[in-house]
Amino acid sequence: AAQSDSLPSLRTIEHVCSSDLANDMANIGRFVHGAAFDLLSALTERFELLNVKKVLRRLSQPERREHHLTLNSYDCSLFALVPPQQWDECKTPADVGRVLSHTYFAEPFRLGLASFGESHDLLRFEGGLEKAYYDTLLARVEALVDVQPGLVHRIVNLYFDEQCFNVIARLRFSYGWEGSAILPLLPWRGCTHLTERRFWELAALRSEAELVAALYALVGWPPPAEASMQTLTLRLRQARLAACRRAFLRASPLSVAPMVAFFFMKSQELADLISILQTKRFSMPVDLAQFARAAQVLAA
Repeated sequence: AAQSDSLPSLRTIEHVCSSDLANDMANIGRFVHGAAFDLLSALTERFELLNVKKVLRRLSQPERREHHLTLNSYDCSLFALVPPQQWDECKTPADVGRVLSHTYFAEPFRLGLASFGESHDLLRFEGGLEKAYYDTLLARVEALVDVQPGLVHRIVNLYFDEQCFNVIARLRFSYGWEGSAILPLLPWRGCTHLTERRFWELAALRSEAELVAALYALVGWPPPAEASMQTLTLRLRQARLAACRRAFLRASPLSVAPMVAFFFMKSQELADLISILQTKRFSMPVDLAQFARAAQVLAA
């Protein structure tokens, strides 16, 4: 990633690593078809969602245009919803809308753009796009007919648990959103335990500490002495890594389950790498025990 004697930015490192994962998925996708191909496509389209977000931030934040900050687009190759060069040609929100016109992001983008024009709330705009992605991913999982589809469902359900729990905590207690604004953005139907009734019970809690205790009870895990969203997230990731390992051990090598497991395991590996680099960059202590515990799950 380094182009000169200076060290590359974290943004460049993350882009290069994620691009490598997208390329891996494209290579794997050449050997599958039907519902399996559609599922791998949905997983890789997460990078297409990042392309949309990058363009939105560039167009909505003047400082990015003034300082000509580069925002390289991801090339999803075989799974691309939009040819990469079209993102570079987007100079206005209308251009983005035209690029997305034949994708499942078209309607949420239209609605989000109308709302953004009134409130200038980029967080809500991006939340609507994320929900469209999650709905598509869930639909592709439910359409899967595999030798052991339950292995795939377990991995993805744990992924939705992590996303939903963290979104509830962030929007409710960091941004002060009410439950009625949060629920439409949650892919709660893809979760293992979360239902609409349980969501309203969680949304009525008055502190993040109460929420954390309720979430541990929801998934049936005894909370540690110092329970937090961070410890819960780590536990969910460990469970997902264990589910990925089971997919490698129990599923047919030619089924889609090991392919899905590979995507989530490498995604987590990249996220851990970026987390370590960020803490080193800001001279913060690195909790190596956190990553060691995750590694132990894979080695078990």
